[in-house]
Amino acid sequence: MALDQITKAFVQEYLEQAGMPSHGEAEDFERFVTHVVVAPQIDASIDYSNVMTGAGGDTGLDAIAIVVNGQLVTDPDDINDLAASGSTLDVNYIFVQTETATSFSTSKVGQIEYGVKDFFSDSPTLARNDAVRSAAEVSHHILSNARLFRNGNPTCTVYYATAGRWAGDQNMVGRISSSRTEIDELNLFSMVSFIPLDAREVQRRYQSLNAGVEREFIFQNRVSFPEIPRVSESHLGYISGTDLVRILAGEDGTLLSTIFYDNVRDFQGESNAVNSEMAKTLDTDRRSRFPLMNNGVTIIARSVRQTGTRFAIQGFQVVNGCQTCNVLWSNRNKLDESVLVPLRLISTDDEDVIVDIIRATNRQTEVKEEQFFATSDYLKQLESYFDTLPIDRRLYLERRLRQYAGSPVERTRILPFNSLVRSFASMVLAEPHRATRNYKQLLERIPSNILNPEHRPSVYFASASSLYRLEFLFRNGALDRRFSSAKYHLLLASRLLIKSGAVPRLNSREADPWAEALLDVYWDTTKAERVFTQAAADIDGLAGGDLSRDQIRTLPFTEKVIAHFQSA
Repeated sequence: MALDQITKAFVQEYLEQAGMPSHGEAEDFERFVTHVVVAPQIDASIDYSNVMTGAGGDTGLDAIAIVVNGQLVTDPDDINDLAASGSTLDVNYIFVQTETATSFSTSKVGQIEYGVKDFFSDSPTLARNDAVRSAAEVSHHILSNARLFRNGNPTCTVYYATAGRWAGDQNMVGRISSSRTEIDELNLFSMVSFIPLDAREVQRRYQSLNAGVEREFIFQNRVSFPEIPRVSESHLGYISGTDLVRILAGEDGTLLSTIFYDNVRDFQGESNAVNSEMAKTLDTDRRSRFPLMNNGVTIIARSVRQTGTRFAIQGFQVVNGCQTCNVLWSNRNKLDESVLVPLRLISTDDEDVIVDIIRATNRQTEVKEEQFFATSDYLKQLESYFDTLPIDRRLYLERRLRQYAGSPVERTRILPFNSLVRSFASMVLAEPHRATRNYKQLLERIPSNILNPEHRPSVYFASASSLYRLEFLFRNGALDRRFSSAKYHLLLASRLLIKSGAVPRLNSREADPWAEALLDVYWDTTKAERVFTQAAADIDGLAGGDLSRDQIRTLPFTEKVIAHFQSA
């Protein structure tokens, strides 16, 4: 069955924004629905082809997404890094099945249930393709680190979307309820949701996603601050604990981690003495004293609308108070009207003001180190440099997490800070093996030999462009995604194929023409595809066809790659 005109238009709009060609109506719809349900739960723009399981060996599922601490995780090394650093884990498994049919099928619900249960089985019976095996490996690493689960066990959300109408048929409701129970009985999850989505609901969610997250609440005993330069408005007052929890809740009942600033990843759990005391307070008749015993929450919003005491906020982040928010979320069933939370609400779209507030309000909390680099003058200069380039070569450097949320910028052209560091270390410094497993060591080298203010900005743009082009080729199917484990080695190999000589001094004038020679290839689709195809073939040969992480992400393999291309 064909999609209706509105859904078809939205799908086409999404493909254009994502820079993806059409792969036929059914597959386009799969990608579109996956984007609609996954995007609200993650911090950054993502190439959703990483989670599409495809046809054949897909265990009856179109997509499998594993979201950890607001990040879409497709690499087990990311879980290992979090475990090694002692970070807690907030995990949501997302399974998606779509059909362009105009009706829902009870037999399809049963197939989805079986596929989900088989995914978590120690002895799976269904055939698995590479994408499913990769997701299962990530899942294994997560469940092996269960001691780090932040808000209890992971959540599991299953979406079954069709192009028809949901009529609430009693048999279908009963079948979905039965499947939800069956999955819940795996005893792996704190919450299981099985959600049918019809065409109208998919459309509504897509429109809501483009508009940005919006929440309303009653702002009690509010006091407005005097006029402050570059701040639209700011207020201080109290919000009820139940209203705050509603702000924190995603559309399908999970904690909406994307509204938190990055320090949400440092939630220390209720075993922490302070958090334990907060939880105990909420569990007794002393809960009314909560605002006297808590420093509260700071929210920065792009847009604030006020009608009396009712406020509506859009494009917002909780930049301070993650411990408070997580404890309230964990104890949300114990809240009543007596629980109030101090709230500081600030409306501004000035990036420097936002970063200053984040830094100041998190002095007592360990905030992820890379986020404070957003304040560096050199990173601001790089952002400005990127903005001056021709529109057909434009990339948008994201100094601050979710900096471009809600903006009309093409998602695939947004370059997060960590991607800039990783691509530069891989392509320019020839250290791709450090881009994943030793990423924190790269941060320690700022600003000595990474993001050094004396470096020519063109070199950073060249490294960013190499990553953009490589991800474009993965996204469009020009490169087999089995090479994704060698992504950062492909960046190095592409540079060695284009410019095999030594890298010039990065603060010299010679660096600019060197970078321009690379850019001339990376921004020429035909030339770039030829270079990366050759790089992939050579790396496949050097690895003997074994592209496993333990084989690829090592110094000896990097040295092998460099020696091969220099000799060639």
